[in-house]
Amino acid sequence: MSTDPGQLVKERIEQLLDAEAYDEALATFKTLAKRAPGDRQIRAGIELCEGFRALAARDRLEAAQKFESVLEIDPSNERAARQLAEMRRQATNERKGLLSRLMGKKE
Repeated sequence: MSTDPGQLVKERIEQLLDAEAYDEALATFKTLAKRAPGDRQIRAGIELCEGFRALAARDRLEAAQKFESVLEIDPSNERAARQLAEMRRQATNERKGLLSRLMGKKE
């Protein structure tokens, strides 16, 4: 069990993200940003939370932009990379479905 306060905060944020408690995770990141305004990991965390919030609001364009921002700040961020890949897969599948329906109607 970790007693490092920084590690405990990271674990708590991970729990919030896993629970889809994006507003609470965002508030935590913003509090941390006040203490360490130049911290890139915190900036990436804020962008990540805002991306998930945009996705929950069905604003896929905004969400994609936020996840891409996370990867610009932290290229190794697995959550952002996974979410962006999933969004791209969904968009591709939607286009395939639309194309299939269009092609089916022409026959």
